[in-house]
Amino acid sequence: MLEAKSPERTDAPQRIYRKPTRANGRQTYEKLLDVLEQNLPLRAEAAISLKDLAKLADVPTASAYHFFSSPDGAVAALAERYVEKFTDRLGPQESDRGFDDIWDLVGAKIDLARGIYETHPAALKIFYGPSQSSEVRRLAIQAQQEGAREVLATMSRYFEIPDTHKILDKFSLAAALNDSIWAISFIRHGCITDELAEEGKRAVRAYISAYIGTYHRRRFAP
Repeated sequence: MLEAKSPERTDAPQRIYRKPTRANGRQTYEKLLDVLEQNLPLRAEAAISLKDLAKLADVPTASAYHFFSSPDGAVAALAERYVEKFTDRLGPQESDRGFDDIWDLVGAKIDLARGIYETHPAALKIFYGPSQSSEVRRLAIQAQQEGAREVLATMSRYFEIPDTHKILDKFSLAAALNDSIWAISFIRHGCITDELAEEGKRAVRAYISAYIGTYHRRRFAP
């Protein structure tokens, strides 16, 4: 069975947000991110001032400045929370064993990722909006790499996949390809449409099958 190796990490992030270690700090931190998530889709601008964010969250302004160096820092912190959601959602699921076709499994994983954007409009604005910071771009690449690693690990668990050279890197590039199509959909329509979601799946299948083929035998019955 192929074991997916962890992707190479990009450079360490700049300290534009500070994650708390104490319980009371974590509560305030998460409250600020919750309020940012709720209000970001309602505003034309790409971020909310820290003063306004603190006021909306009903916390001291100093708390916002303690955790975030700038409004972009708060947005990046929220982006990191979404990356964690993507990684968790694309990880092992009980339903994974029910697929007889490998591409149906891949499509289901892509649908799970799309579901996060559908239930979190702020994520669409952060990752596909026009004012993406360098830290958010780094986190987007991290999401692609970690999501690719999770999907590849699941695929190789249930199906026989050839151990091709740099296969994880190919899956990461396929994730980036799908992301590009979703970004076009957001720019054109403000959401990920069914039509362009299917185009994303076709692009992923075409790209990956060029390296691992189209048919893959199951390792064991579901």
